[in-house]
Amino acid sequence: MRDYKSTDAHILIWCAALLVLVFAVDILFRWTAGGILYLFVIMLSLRSSKNSGVYVFAVITSLLLVISWRLSPSTAKIWHVSIALIWATAISGLRFKKERITKSSLAAIVDSSIDAIVGKTLENTVLSWNNAAENLFGYTKEEMAGRSAGCLIPEDRADDERRLLEAAKEGKVIKHYQTVRRHKDGRLIQISLTLSPIKDPFGEIVGISSIARDITERIEAERKLKELNDAVILERNKIREVLSIEEHLNSIFDINKLIDFVVEKTTQVLGAKKCSLMLVDYDTRELCIKGHKGIEHQFIQTGGLKMESSIAGIIAQEKKPVLVFDIESDKRFLRKKRPSYETKSFMSAPIKVGGNILGFINVADKDSKKGDVFSDLDLKILCMIVRQVAVAMENAKLYRELTHLSVMDPLTDIYNFRYFTKALDHEIVRLKRHPKRPLCLFMIDVDDFKSYNETFGHLDGDTLLQMMSRVFQKNVREIDIVCRYAGDEFVVILPEADIEQSFIVAERIKRAVAALPLKREVTVSIGIAKCATSSTNRYDLIQRADIALSDAKKAGKNLVHAAGS
Repeated sequence: MRDYKSTDAHILIWCAALLVLVFAVDILFRWTAGGILYLFVIMLSLRSSKNSGVYVFAVITSLLLVISWRLSPSTAKIWHVSIALIWATAISGLRFKKERITKSSLAAIVDSSIDAIVGKTLENTVLSWNNAAENLFGYTKEEMAGRSAGCLIPEDRADDERRLLEAAKEGKVIKHYQTVRRHKDGRLIQISLTLSPIKDPFGEIVGISSIARDITERIEAERKLKELNDAVILERNKIREVLSIEEHLNSIFDINKLIDFVVEKTTQVLGAKKCSLMLVDYDTRELCIKGHKGIEHQFIQTGGLKMESSIAGIIAQEKKPVLVFDIESDKRFLRKKRPSYETKSFMSAPIKVGGNILGFINVADKDSKKGDVFSDLDLKILCMIVRQVAVAMENAKLYRELTHLSVMDPLTDIYNFRYFTKALDHEIVRLKRHPKRPLCLFMIDVDDFKSYNETFGHLDGDTLLQMMSRVFQKNVREIDIVCRYAGDEFVVILPEADIEQSFIVAERIKRAVAALPLKREVTVSIGIAKCATSSTNRYDLIQRADIALSDAKKAGKNLVHAAGS
């Protein structure tokens, strides 16, 4: 890159030196026309990139001329003429310099354009030819200078080119006209052409500017897009059916119903007679057929199908869908056509969630007017279905887990407070329908749990709560409902149990807790409340059980107290 600051400094130094020299000559020799030599200083300063330097030296030289005249006023000088010449030279030189820079900038812009820009006479002779034109048409500037642009026109487009030139001569601008030009090597190029008339300062049309852009890739892309659109239109109905499957899948959360629906719809959309859905059991490394259509029961294996010896196992290794045109000649399988299948073509696609394979959907025996061999489009449709099935199966799994989490306590894996309130309300309603059947409620608190937690840490405290939960579950009746109430408090609903029976269960729980192998002895306090047959509601029953628990704690802990019925 040119160092303009360094160049300007050298020019200014030379101008100053020359200025001193001329002034000395003017004074010593008292030459009448010596002032004209100052013009060389101005002309040298014009080579600087800064226009201000020109004005500075014009002012200085003018002052020096006046000084030399004052020093020798008797000598006839034409200093005033010299000053006029100096300023005329400075102003006209700056204007010429500006025009030259402007033209050079425009030329650089034209040469750096990505479009082919060609200047022509009205007779279609090339005047200018930029780098993009050389790249597009293959001709160099030297080859095209003064040559007719007709060499670029194919024979069958000659009339079309004459019409465009006539329109440009009349002053019309032709924008983005799609046509063809011939390359130097003879091949044809699809271009977008813009023609504009070039006018002189008096408004007369003196030439034509031509801008061309290669649109071959765009034309090819448009052609491919049209083919793709045609293919999409032809298979529109199939895609619509696939999308309708997704609407139903999102509303099915039962895994067995989901599998039956998928098998039925897959055979329908793909026009197949046979379809099966297999799930992977990673513990036994077996494939289990969970749903099928068109396959007779005697051909369904009673046990699992080993992945290592099955076609699905081969597919599982690659984790990619497979389209087989002929199973007997396909190098991946080379198997005889199975007796239960009518054709040799089939498809199989893995059901994947993340990097894990949940199972496979297999489709065979295509039955359509186009033939009995599955196509690439059929495989794409199967993959679309498989992706939807993977999401639906994951949703069904999450739904089951969410249902479980909504009623279970995550730490102790017993029912939580939400389930407790619903279960207790249900039992109270049942009691009102059958008043002779008793109902009791336990409120259980772990004695000195805070001290245990602080002494041994929260992890041991959590372990204690988990062991307590298992003890409660093992020592109540099968119909009893054990729930975590809050913190270290638990509740047990005892349907069809009176106070005497509840005491028996409570004492059994106490003994089991005392026998736990813990870091120190732990006990529980239990409050029992019996539900009245008439006016008792959930809040009243819980409050009375809580009062009974409080009485047991106050009486010394490790006790069972019952509230009045």
